[in-house]
Amino acid sequence: MAFVKQVRAARPPQWRAIVTARRALHYSRPDTGGRPASVRAASSLQPFGSGFAIVQDDAGYIALINAQGEVSSVPLPPIGGRRTWSKAEKLDLEASVVSPEGELVMFGSGSTPSRERIVTLSTRGFVALEGAPTFYQRLRAAAGPLNLEGAALRQRRLLLFNRGNDAAGSNLLMEMAWDSFRSPPEVLATAYDLGSVDGVALGFTDGCIAGDEVVFVAVAERTANAVDDGPVLGAVLGCIAPDGGAVCTPILTADGSPFLGKAEGIAPRPGGGWLLVLDPDDEGVPSELCEVDLHRT
Repeated sequence: MAFVKQVRAARPPQWRAIVTARRALHYSRPDTGGRPASVRAASSLQPFGSGFAIVQDDAGYIALINAQGEVSSVPLPPIGGRRTWSKAEKLDLEASVVSPEGELVMFGSGSTPSRERIVTLSTRGFVALEGAPTFYQRLRAAAGPLNLEGAALRQRRLLLFNRGNDAAGSNLLMEMAWDSFRSPPEVLATAYDLGSVDGVALGFTDGCIAGDEVVFVAVAERTANAVDDGPVLGAVLGCIAPDGGAVCTPILTADGSPFLGKAEGIAPRPGGGWLLVLDPDDEGVPSELCEVDLHRT
């Protein structure tokens, strides 16, 4: 495993990331097909169509938020006859991008063999699920232990965020050509040290493109591996410059306390600022959509 470079993120003292609003994500209309009443385990957020798409890691539905804030869903193909799954069964879709053709492409984390799958939602509403062992093997050869948590597309280059933790794996930003990503001839990887909270390393959970910067979110979760959940001790919002340098700042609540939500998806908010989706790691608790303002001076 070889990295192009290793980068330690700076902490500008003047930066502040403040959560200004949050709402629980309930579907706007009931469903008789067994779908949960609320979005659960939100793991990726992506501008899509006239609103946003939310990917869930243990439920076979893509949640769609329209311009009026209404939440609907598109079902994925069932697995084992079901669309809600246990931790061992789930697709663990954690990352997504909108392709140059306008399709929503979602990636499994790759942390177990059953999570080495790619799901595509076409512009016409068709859903395709494919196994992608070669793709994940190439990533693993370049990066070591995998736990893909985020994705972004920049000028036909696919960026993938690998989440490290205290036991194994590294925080990596991996890059490859979009046109050949299913069997990439070359994977470039940069390792990032994002710091820690109370001795627990911060790990990437998603990223997106904003102008010439990559904006990311990361959390400190007390867990020893890429499968088990644990308490969240803090989160940061940060930026990676075109030269690869990184900065980040703790996410705070309005009263200045550390924000302890497990932020797993980030996207630009219309009009400015950022939207985050939270995974509560509890199937009985709705995921939340949060608004965050980032002040750089």
